[in-house]
Amino acid sequence: MEPWDPISLRLWLLLCLFVAASCKMHLKHNFTVCIADFHSSLEGSADDTRIHNLVLDNHKYYAALHQYDYYRQDISLNNVNQADGSGWKPHISWSKIPLVIKLLNPPHNYDWVLWIDSDAIFYNPNANLFDVIQQNGVFSPKRGMTIAKFIFSGDLHNAINSGVMLIRNTKWTRSMLNEIWNIGENIEHFHNKRLGKGGDNAAFSVFLGGCNSTEKSLEILTKCHDATNLGSRDHELSKLIIQADEQIYQQMIPDTILDHLAPLKPSEFNAYSQEGAKFILHIPSHKYNKLFLLEEALLAVKSKYGV
Repeated sequence: MEPWDPISLRLWLLLCLFVAASCKMHLKHNFTVCIADFHSSLEGSADDTRIHNLVLDNHKYYAALHQYDYYRQDISLNNVNQADGSGWKPHISWSKIPLVIKLLNPPHNYDWVLWIDSDAIFYNPNANLFDVIQQNGVFSPKRGMTIAKFIFSGDLHNAINSGVMLIRNTKWTRSMLNEIWNIGENIEHFHNKRLGKGGDNAAFSVFLGGCNSTEKSLEILTKCHDATNLGSRDHELSKLIIQADEQIYQQMIPDTILDHLAPLKPSEFNAYSQEGAKFILHIPSHKYNKLFLLEEALLAVKSKYGV
């Protein structure tokens, strides 16, 4: 066989690149995505209204830019209380769970749902979820490299911050969300400070720590929660969580659960300061100057990206 001449070789390489790019673009639009958040009608101050309007504009812009669907639901306390008919009365933040479950099931059936709290913004609007999904596969000895089912990041204390989560529509994730909702009903009875006073993040922590909704013992629920809350007791472990260190996550979360997850560095997914934020910036609810910080961050977005 005669060797290829340089021109033919270049044409062949260009054809390969074109085919690869075409395949990637086809995959890029081969699943449905919904950006989901909520507005609470209970928060009625002038600052709250301003925050919600600013966040709404940011979320809607990002979804439109990447041709994702956007779903905002107005939540009242009654919406949450009646979410499963059980009568228990969770905090308003719990509404994310029934809302995401709703979007993963008929008639919506989204392939992926990105939950983003209403105090978080898309700090880098050019970052797209396709790249997040493609770049964060999960390796399992049983299944090899697979697409993650649940993508999130931790914070200074805990393995997970449930304010921003990317959730794939699978039987496992739908079951996970139902389990976490039911765990929440269990831990609400205790209002235990070590369990985050019954917050939804505590229920996610308990689940990731290895407990399920049949567990009623406060002692065991606390152990599961504390297993994923190592950063609250050790500054060095806190730094490892922020780095999404593989070994620390293996220590915190059982393999049977970790095999489905892709924990990311906060800077890459759910950052808490503008410095180093590459995708989403989250301004925690306890910040008394949240409106100022939000306006400052949006000015930085406008300066960097012109939006």
